[in-house]
Amino acid sequence: MKKPRLPNLGQVRLVAFATTFFILLVYYLAPLKEVVLVPHDRLEPELFADNLAGGKSEAKWLNYENTEWECTKRQFEGVSAFCGAAFNLRIKNKLTTFDFSAYDFMYLYLSGGGTIEKVKVHVRNHNPAYSTLETVESQKPNTIAFRYKELENNRVKISFNEFTVGDWWLEQYDIPRNLIAPEFDNITSFSIEATGTILFEQPQRLRFDKLVLVGRWVSTYTLYFSIFSVWVIILGVDSGKQIYHFYRRSVTASKRVEYLTDYAHTLQKESDKYRELSAVDPLTGIFNRAGFANRVEGVLSGRTDGSSIGLIVFDIDHFKKINDSFGHDVGDKILKDLAGAVSKILRDSDTLARWGGEEFVVLSVMRSGKNLIQIGEKIRQIVQAQKLVLDSDISITISVGLTLFSANESFEKAFKRADKALYQAKSDGRNRSVVA
Repeated sequence: MKKPRLPNLGQVRLVAFATTFFILLVYYLAPLKEVVLVPHDRLEPELFADNLAGGKSEAKWLNYENTEWECTKRQFEGVSAFCGAAFNLRIKNKLTTFDFSAYDFMYLYLSGGGTIEKVKVHVRNHNPAYSTLETVESQKPNTIAFRYKELENNRVKISFNEFTVGDWWLEQYDIPRNLIAPEFDNITSFSIEATGTILFEQPQRLRFDKLVLVGRWVSTYTLYFSIFSVWVIILGVDSGKQIYHFYRRSVTASKRVEYLTDYAHTLQKESDKYRELSAVDPLTGIFNRAGFANRVEGVLSGRTDGSSIGLIVFDIDHFKKINDSFGHDVGDKILKDLAGAVSKILRDSDTLARWGGEEFVVLSVMRSGKNLIQIGEKIRQIVQAQKLVLDSDISITISVGLTLFSANESFEKAFKRADKALYQAKSDGRNRSVVA
């Protein structure tokens, strides 16, 4: 029996595209959800006016059950004129809250008005970060003002993105920047206030019928995030499948690359080893002429701090007689011991090398050229103090030639000068230092 064949990812993407189109079509054509808030059900009405703050305006109920009131607005020096009605959200006489943020806009049903110029709506939001349920003034006043004539058939549409928060309240309660935007997730009350520049001495009737919250069943963010997530999964599976096939095809190539890489590393290590050996004298373990030349090039090219660079050339006095008298084994041991003794007294900035036979060179970087003769004499004295014990003690001495590099001077010129000083030391009787 054959196993059922799974649909390929191209078919899955086609179905997903059709489903996405259908969902978006339903989303934008489906009826919107509505919640109706009416007085005395969840809304407890109360009146307010500037007479409570020493003004002359007044608001009083004409019909409390029908939430109909009259507003008499009068100017009084030092007090802004206002009057209106507030509606607190309560369930069983207990102050509660309602989430308006799940809706896109609201319809406010209001009638009466007469000469009222503008209407201001405050929607209060409670947030424990800055307010308490008991203190209405501490709750954020999300505010919108509109002309009364904007009412059509006693109804006006207000989008929640039209609301702002008054600067006076932000400053009074010292609200941090991350909380200054309008909020609607914890609404405790809203109020309707007659406002504007036109004052009226005769009472004006206002009647509030209901507030209708309108929005989509699913928020636009949630819808698009869900669609995006599904497509990410589909494309992720598709990409994973492509990566897996690519991986299978590249396993052999990867192993080959790994082998070649390891082989290249091996060759590099061997190359480094031979390069190091080519720069080191096999007998004494110090630099040979090639290694010393590389060091000199680096020091001379990097000379930028005004330091002095000295060159010391020395060789062993009467070394041929030592070889003839005691043999080349003894001569080799003397060369090794001399290199070890001199290396111990040199600084890290000094470079010692065997130039050839019994001749050695030292490159010395110093703060002052006055130290060069001291370094040369220190080398000469430490060599003279060394003894090789055979049947008798063998004391060896060296002759030393020293010179300082001039600015931008080549190594060859400095070496000739130091080598000439070395031969001068030998001519003067050996076992001495001569500066050129």
